[in-house]
Amino acid sequence: MKTGAYVGRGAFALVLALASSDAFAAGMSCEDLAKSGLLTDTQVSSATLLPAQGAAPANCKIVATIKPTPGSNIGVEYRLPVPEKWNGKFLGLGGGGFGGVIREPQFADGLAKGYASAQTDIGHKETKGPGDGSWAMKAKGVPDADAVTDYAWRSVKLMTSVGKEIVEKFYGDKPKLSYWNGCSTGGRQGLVFAQRFPDDYDGVIAGAPVYTSRLQLSGVLRTTEMMKRPGSEFTKEVLPVINNAVLGACDAQDGVKDGYLTDPTKCSFDPAKLVCQAGQTQGCISESQAAAVNLIYKGSGFYPGTTKGGELDWADRYAKLEHRGIGADMARYMVFLDAGYDPAKFMSADDFAAWDTSPVSVEGNAANPEINAFIKKGGKLLLWHGFNDPGPSPLSTVEYYEKAKQFIGAKSADSMRLFMVPGMYHCRGGPGPTSFDPIAAMENWVERGIAPQTIRAENKELGFSRPLCPYPTVAKYTGKGDSKDAANFACVKNDSGETALAR
Repeated sequence: MKTGAYVGRGAFALVLALASSDAFAAGMSCEDLAKSGLLTDTQVSSATLLPAQGAAPANCKIVATIKPTPGSNIGVEYRLPVPEKWNGKFLGLGGGGFGGVIREPQFADGLAKGYASAQTDIGHKETKGPGDGSWAMKAKGVPDADAVTDYAWRSVKLMTSVGKEIVEKFYGDKPKLSYWNGCSTGGRQGLVFAQRFPDDYDGVIAGAPVYTSRLQLSGVLRTTEMMKRPGSEFTKEVLPVINNAVLGACDAQDGVKDGYLTDPTKCSFDPAKLVCQAGQTQGCISESQAAAVNLIYKGSGFYPGTTKGGELDWADRYAKLEHRGIGADMARYMVFLDAGYDPAKFMSADDFAAWDTSPVSVEGNAANPEINAFIKKGGKLLLWHGFNDPGPSPLSTVEYYEKAKQFIGAKSADSMRLFMVPGMYHCRGGPGPTSFDPIAAMENWVERGIAPQTIRAENKELGFSRPLCPYPTVAKYTGKGDSKDAANFACVKNDSGETALAR
């Protein structure tokens, strides 16, 4: 049996006792799962029985590579609670960016709840960070087709099927239920299952889903437009000026001033009001900067805008006008197959055609709102998005939700709900109530038939809670009791201000 080097004498004795207990009688031992040829197209590099740590029970850690083709190298990791701690369910965990790494902290919540959990590196190893796309190209003009297919869908599909094989071999039983939980790329991956593989998961949690490559492209187009305006670059000193003005205009619309906007689509703040007057140098912005702010808010016909109130998170995305990150590398390494390609040149109809017909778009997009097969078999889709996400626009998720509702029909609320998280940036962080448990909401929905009316969320750092409300309702203070307590807020319909789909 393989054990981690950190296992102490007492913990090691516990591991030995668990390994020899009757709890393993129904299935294979952790060590046996490492045997060659036991799993489909899978090479297990280690099988380690780890002791309980914190809220996580003792569990079997499987590290493996799935190779459906000679050119595929899909790294996977599985964490299997010892049988007496297993809840009988399977949890697939999504990735972020272009993937390339397995993030151990993502297993924590699932293990604490007793889930057999799975995660993949999406088919390649990260070398220069999550926004590096060089793995997708073998040489100029030569794509790595296997790597792109693995990133697009194959890695999570096989991670899931092999994972369920492992579960059955280890526990001697199939999982009773399976859930998916992911944000950003992980949200897109969740929609891949709802749209293409409806039988794999009983419930899909898709946060801030980058469900089409056009959402990756939006950063390239926005930056290109801003570069055309001399003086539009933001400094970190300017962003608080904009944010303070937005909050001053709209923060109290939910009945309490709390440092974020509950519904940014209702805010009619005009950045032109901040343009410096003659002789003014402080607390104002230039005309070029005001135009750039409007560009970010409104978007265009090619990409959706962002929302007001999240300006403090613009620093890393817009402070320097240069083409970098996922959208730029997608252009270089997946569409035009040239490391030297300048994304600033991207704007022609031919460029859009090349983008939309590239393998990463054709294979990876998850924009199909027709999810009736998933819904018909009883699947539940819980969408959520930070309302101040400066990356993939939260308005794009609203748009997908509205389209899917049309296919599902009158009973869509029984099977699909969207929760906008006020004040949240991309998947995490922000001044709003950004900490919540979507898995518990999904369990109640699938296992007890209780659709989520609200989800309690907290900002632990600032010490307040709020209800997350199903779209299109928003949380509003009742006027009574502690304004830091979610119990004193009610979900009300958004019936004024700009529409949620405003561009």
